[in-house]
Amino acid sequence: MQTVTKKDNFKLWVEKTNLISEEQGNLDNLYTTVKSDVVSSINEVFTMLNTKLSDVVEDQSPELGNDLNLNTHSITGTGDINITGLYYGGLDGTVTTTTHANAPENNSTSVATTAFNDIAITGALALGIPWAGDVNGLSSGPILLNAGVIGMPEIDKTTSYYSGELQFFGTDGSNQLTFINTTELGAVGGGNLSGSIDALEILPNTIGINELDLSDGSDGHVLTTDGSGTASFEPSIIESSISPTVGEQTFNINYIVGMIVVYLNGIKQINGQDFTADNGTSVILNSAIAIAGSTIDFQIYGIN
Repeated sequence: MQTVTKKDNFKLWVEKTNLISEEQGNLDNLYTTVKSDVVSSINEVFTMLNTKLSDVVEDQSPELGNDLNLNTHSITGTGDINITGLYYGGLDGTVTTTTHANAPENNSTSVATTAFNDIAITGALALGIPWAGDVNGLSSGPILLNAGVIGMPEIDKTTSYYSGELQFFGTDGSNQLTFINTTELGAVGGGNLSGSIDALEILPNTIGINELDLSDGSDGHVLTTDGSGTASFEPSIIESSISPTVGEQTFNINYIVGMIVVYLNGIKQINGQDFTADNGTSVILNSAIAIAGSTIDFQIYGIN
């Protein structure tokens, strides 16, 4: 920049002042409202800077030009924070969330995080409102299924296309529940059974002691019942011999009525003529023992 001095002639003065104007620029190019002089323009800029934006609320649509640093301060107030993207960081201290009392479906939009140390739920669900529909109990306690509410729609499995066929509900061995058709299983084969599941047959000569679930008896024993549902193996005949005294006439012995034979000194006695055996616990001779050294033998069939 050149300075005009008293020694300059008119020509130099004009040249120098023109050069100053070119170097400083035209005042009309200022962005300020006042363009009459530089001092007024500077004062206008100072006033604008001194009255800069003091609250975000003054900007109805604020936008960040870079990351927001809270600088150890907090964001407080009532309203929503809508973020599209990822959230990083943890939640420090106790976090309290309130469910929507009249619109529980809105709860699905609540933020979930493992950083919650405590969750205080308020509203209708915390008041013990009774459940309805297929469940019972209170919302503040355990929820129980009502009786008779689990059927085909709840299982979410379809039956086979075989109409009226017997089916089994089971697993396919790969963690999937399914209905199994009896005809699809085919013949059982092997073991003591033959045929398909809907028409099983026991093979001949396959029922033995183990299948009856009984303790085996001795050779010659027969399978008997006590008439009350208990079966067992017992000897087919039990024989006993007694040496009675003279005058003895009644003998206490267990038997099945009609299944006892009596011998006196080797001679078979006839029931109803020589003795009476009609109660299962005693045998009464029609005539008392008259000869010393006599022997009476009993043969009992179908052990009681």
